[in-house]
Amino acid sequence: MSQQANVSSSPFAGSGEQRSETALFAVDGVAPRRVVFPRDVDALAETMRQAHAERLAVSPRGGGTKLSLGNPPRRLDLVVGTQNLTGVLDHQPANLTVTAQAGTPLAALQAALAEHGQFLPLESPLPTRATVGGVLAANASGPHRLAYGTARDWLIGVRVVHADGTVTKAGGKVVKNVTGYDLNKLYVGSLGTLGVIVEATFKVAPLPTVRRTVVARFASVEAACQAALAVDRAGIGPLAAVALNAEAARRVQVASPQRTGAEALLAVELGGRPMGVARREADLLRVLAEHGAARHEVLNNASDRFWQAAVDLGWGEAEPPARAVRCGVPPSAITSIVGTIRTLPLHLALAVQPAVGVLRAVAWADARSRTPDETLVDAVAVFRRVAALHGGYAVVERCDPALKARLDVWGDVGPSLALMRRVKEQFDPSGVLNPGRYVGGI
Repeated sequence: MSQQANVSSSPFAGSGEQRSETALFAVDGVAPRRVVFPRDVDALAETMRQAHAERLAVSPRGGGTKLSLGNPPRRLDLVVGTQNLTGVLDHQPANLTVTAQAGTPLAALQAALAEHGQFLPLESPLPTRATVGGVLAANASGPHRLAYGTARDWLIGVRVVHADGTVTKAGGKVVKNVTGYDLNKLYVGSLGTLGVIVEATFKVAPLPTVRRTVVARFASVEAACQAALAVDRAGIGPLAAVALNAEAARRVQVASPQRTGAEALLAVELGGRPMGVARREADLLRVLAEHGAARHEVLNNASDRFWQAAVDLGWGEAEPPARAVRCGVPPSAITSIVGTIRTLPLHLALAVQPAVGVLRAVAWADARSRTPDETLVDAVAVFRRVAALHGGYAVVERCDPALKARLDVWGDVGPSLALMRRVKEQFDPSGVLNPGRYVGGI
């Protein structure tokens, strides 16, 4: 292969690649030598076979919305994009299943399903760009995981091109598929280190007949979290719940809670049939009032925009670069970690999903909230120490490459790292798929 650092003389004849400046496809500042966009699965497999023969380091790419997740690559020769692998291949509305190519934007898939009164209960930042394959590779999720779970709960079949160009399938296209090992879950969250996802089959769900989002104001984020946990214990069954501090509320364009003497918001979404939603809304308002809600309002036309903005927090394209940490702890410990984080000398936007024990803390690198890297590194250490006390984790989801050089974005995963290394060796023995980006430098 030519050693030129551009894509103008690619050796992948017939792969259907498109040409572009390689710097536009850099990962954490590491630019590839070439970028290709295979026209179909066969072309992608051939591309991978040739790349494997030359021991090129390959980075799969969907919509590019989660490129900041993970360590910088040890090396990067070739970016393989899936943007030409788009469209719904099979939809069985009566069976509640759908099969789509991996390069299909999540928003496009949701629009196709909505025509039949259905949806895929997965969320991702920037859904018009985020692709089906990318959502699976990053194991993206949002506030609606409270009712619907994560990608592993909805994926029933996957087609993958491996490092050597071999194409395999796991699972199937029917919900009651119990044959063999469930390899689907292995690819979810693997960040493209085990293979290139090219096709996925999901269960889907009926769209709720009615959806209502109640937003209540509280004196503190801890109080909002306690109220959310009480809602969960009361068996009200919300679709989603998220607590936001004042900065997060401002970022998702909700009227600042400080104007009403409150410091936090709790948004709860209900869904289902009209009479059931009305009954549960009355129960919800009672529980919120019992736990100190100052007042509440109901979002109607702005509900969808609110929930997407909450998912997008820290990932938007029109804002300065963000640094984001995602913590996971048992729900019973969520108020403890929120209280600790609020004592840190940082100007943070906090978005908390109390009933699933997930918190995102986001800082923007703008003039108003600029924080020295030393403070951020120290803060990540605090996040991890507090999370570990409760058996949890803290992952740096977004930061600039210079900061990544000073900390491990994944943190210590303990004894499971040895198993991860063995899996990587089985699926990618040459170590050419996203080398160095995953946990432990895998």
